Amino acid sequence: MRERPEVFQKYDIRGEAPEQIDSELVFHLGKALGYYWESGDILVGRDIRKSSPAFYNAMISGLLSQGCNVTTTGLSTTDMTAYLAQDDFDGAVQITASHMPPEYGGFKPINPEGRILSNDEMAQIKRIYMREEASEESYGELEEKKDAVEEYREGLRKRYYEMFDGGLEGLKVVVDSSCSVGGLAAPDVFTELGAEVVNINKDFDSDFSAHSPTPSEASASMLQDRVVEEDADLGVIFDGDADRVMFVDENGRFVSGDEAFAVISGKYLERNEKVICSVNTGRVVEEAVKNEGGEIVYAPVGAVFTALKSLEKNVVFGGQPNGHLMDSEFVPYDSGSLFALVMAGIISEKGSLSNLVEDLADFEREKFDFETEEKNELMLEIREEAKDRGLLKEEKFNALKLDFGEFTVLLRPSGSEPVIRVTLEGLEVGESDVEDVRKFLESVV
Repeated sequence: MRERPEVFQKYDIRGEAPEQIDSELVFHLGKALGYYWESGDILVGRDIRKSSPAFYNAMISGLLSQGCNVTTTGLSTTDMTAYLAQDDFDGAVQITASHMPPEYGGFKPINPEGRILSNDEMAQIKRIYMREEASEESYGELEEKKDAVEEYREGLRKRYYEMFDGGLEGLKVVVDSSCSVGGLAAPDVFTELGAEVVNINKDFDSDFSAHSPTPSEASASMLQDRVVEEDADLGVIFDGDADRVMFVDENGRFVSGDEAFAVISGKYLERNEKVICSVNTGRVVEEAVKNEGGEIVYAPVGAVFTALKSLEKNVVFGGQPNGHLMDSEFVPYDSGSLFALVMAGIISEKGSLSNLVEDLADFEREKFDFETEEKNELMLEIREEAKDRGLLKEEKFNALKLDFGEFTVLLRPSGSEPVIRVTLEGLEVGESDVEDVRKFLESVV
């Protein structure tokens, strides 16, 4: 029985390198993935982390020793690997720890449709790895996909022109590549579409010295300043593997994930009737979709659930308020590069981002974590108590929405911590409201 099962998360594999994940583990993980994919044709890409070149080679070796034919992309965004894997491969692996700190390494296995694996699929791979089921050895062939980045760029251009009639002439965009792979394709495609591009933090830096690889208001201050300095129309910032994107408007204001999601939803509702939203999506998106005559299909929190719900319900667009946005007609996985282009196209068509956001409903939000070692059991008790008090408004998967009159409360158990995530949302929400909700939760306990 192999060690270190803790590196297997619900939808990916990650841990500190080399303390939790080292090259030996990666080799045997490659064998397990090769066994799972029945020695098929596998695509492998990687990000710029210090551990990624070693893990890349170890993964390739493990897959080859299981009889897989391996094609490599070299440096790649995760959605690029997913996009290229569609139809032509039996599976793919992106070597990345995404938005995690620089000392982390990790992997995102991808299925032949281009989506990351589900919890159940990951559990099968964990079992194969832990039980050492991939013990026999045979040898596959190795080749390099030399046109990988250009094929991905062409896919981005093609999808853009399927959605928009014109290019981006006259638009100035500041792109923060976050010292990682976000700069591989998006800046060049912006330029090819006619935009003027200023690319900051474009040099690869495995220490992420400029800022955290998480795209957030805290990491976007350099981008905000540069947008104002350059008198630009838009700022975009990617996470470490560029499957997430966040935005800054022409005034240097950071645009929340819910606001960006709402603006982009309007474009997709021109041709589609439904939008997939994770259960933690804010009311501003709900109102925007409703005002466009659209319908929301809810999914649990997690990129894989957006993809699975898209395939189940035949819905093109969906996402989450943290910058994970998916267009299944491009690839059933989140693409920061595509949605950077989509947002620019919307601005080119409809005017400034600040005005588009100003037209949205204005809701205030307050968040806190309620600590509990028995989060799932407590959620059941909260549901019953809320029913008894007439507070229960909706139940969506493992989340509850309560109606406190002037504001709503979303409750969902964290997938990784012993807490319940609590979000209050209304036209006006203050500290006294937070205290009322906290007292309600404590009364249930």
